[in-house]
This record gives sequence, C-alpha cells and structure tokens, in this order.
Amino acid sequence: MSDRTNVAYLYDGSFEGLLNCIFTSYERREAPEIVAAEEGFQQGLWTRTERIATDPDKAIRMEKGIVQRAGREILENMFLSFLSCRADKDVWIYRYARMAMKAGRQLQNMLTDSSVMTVADMVRKVGNEKVRMIEFIRFSEMENGVYYAEIGPDNDVLSLIMPHFTDRLSCIPFIIRDRKRNAAALYDTREWYITDASGMHLPSYAEDEAEFRRLWKRFFQTIAIRERANYICQRGHLPLKYRRYMTEFQVDSVLSPAAGYLDREKSALGVQRVHHLDAQTE
Repeated sequence: MSDRTNVAYLYDGSFEGLLNCIFTSYERREAPEIVAAEEGFQQGLWTRTERIATDPDKAIRMEKGIVQRAGREILENMFLSFLSCRADKDVWIYRYARMAMKAGRQLQNMLTDSSVMTVADMVRKVGNEKVRMIEFIRFSEMENGVYYAEIGPDNDVLSLIMPHFTDRLSCIPFIIRDRKRNAAALYDTREWYITDASGMHLPSYAEDEAEFRRLWKRFFQTIAIRERANYICQRGHLPLKYRRYMTEFQVDSVLSPAAGYLDREKSALGVQRVHHLDAQTE
C-alpha cells in the first residue's frame, strides 16, 4: 500500500458513504490521511481531496467483509461511533476498520491500540446518551392526538431511541424532534421514519395539556425533601443541558410548539427509512 498521506477522502455524510471510503482505500491501495464528510470540510494547503461516490453494492461488500473477518460487534461499534459528535470520528472509524481487517477477531483484545480506544470511547458516550434520552424525554399531547417531544443530545441518538418508544407507545402516534440536527422521527402506529424537520408546523397543544404539566411540576416539587436537597449530585445525574426540554424544569407551564405534521410530511419532505443496525442497538 502506498504511503500517500496527503490525500483526503470526502463522502456524502452517510454511513454507506463512509464504508465506501474504506472500500476505496483497499481498491486504490492508498492510506488517506483524512476521511471526512464533504459538508463543512476545510481543505488544507497541501491536501489533495478525493470525492468518493456512494455505491450501495460496495458498502454491502465492505459490511460483509468486516463481519466475516472481525465479527458483527465490530460493525456495530463502527455504526455507533458514526453517530458520535466527535469531529474526527470518520478517520478513527476508518483506522478501526483497517485494523479490524488486519487483526480479525483479536481486535477487541488490542486495548492499547489508539483506534480501538477511541472507538470504544465514542461507543460508550453514544450509549450513555441513548440511555439518558430514554429517561429524560418528555412528551406533550397535541390537539390532534399526536404526542410530541423535543431533545437536544450531543450525539445523533434519535435512531437508537426510537425502537424503545415504538415498543412502549405502539398504539400512539408521536414525533420526537432533535433540535440540534433539525431532524424529526415520526411514528404513525405502523412504522417510523426520520426526516428533515425544516418547515414543521405543529397544531396547538391539547386542551388539558397545560393542566397535566402543572400537576407534573407540582408532583416534582412536592416529593422533594428540601432538607436533603443536593443540587451538585442532581446536576451530575441530570446535566443542565438536558433540562430545557424537561417539563419539571421549565418556568412556563406550556411551551410554544416547535412545529410538525405526521402524514402530509411523508410526501412533502424527503423521508428516509432508518435501516442500519437499529435493531441491534435496542
């Protein structure tokens, strides 16, 4: 393999696109110094860029190769790391995949390898935030019977938490909006989708929503034992950054709906079905 360290592979930002970058590095026998999503990439002065097209067949071949050589868990780790908010995640996933193809099923024992340690750290943080979102999410009922919630996680965990809520709220249509990524997950009691949330316009809240919010806040305040209040401990278990989306910490009893839909958006917006490994991450 040639040592062409001044090349940067750019892809479309999808997991399939990243797999194509890994496949291409083998195909061309070169080791890119940088692997990154094309959007937002800032090219260095001496870096040559290569835009890697996304070929579904090559992505499938790369997936199968990783699973056969190193195991399904390695591919799952790559996908979970892909959901991380870390800026240089792509190049670390690339290095992890290359090491997996070299070391095979011994990769998980190589705890001193930098790519293994970095990917393990990203997987841990994504998994922890998935659990926190499941615990901290708060739904509100809209006047059309749809339940709506907002989140703002650091990592892209929307696809990971949906199986939990579709299982437990199987008969209730709902929307979960990720404010940081302007994305929304929609469930219509049959199937769920993730789509762009631009231009969402939700109906008003249900008539009794304000009363339920008031009762919930009163319950939260009533069960607290003031003499045993430990706000430092509370912040450790419930960071401040999550509280803006939680009813019990909001000053006003009713929030302004952020905007949405359920059926018409499927045809009006570019809806894409989530299909990568979400079943294995529940």
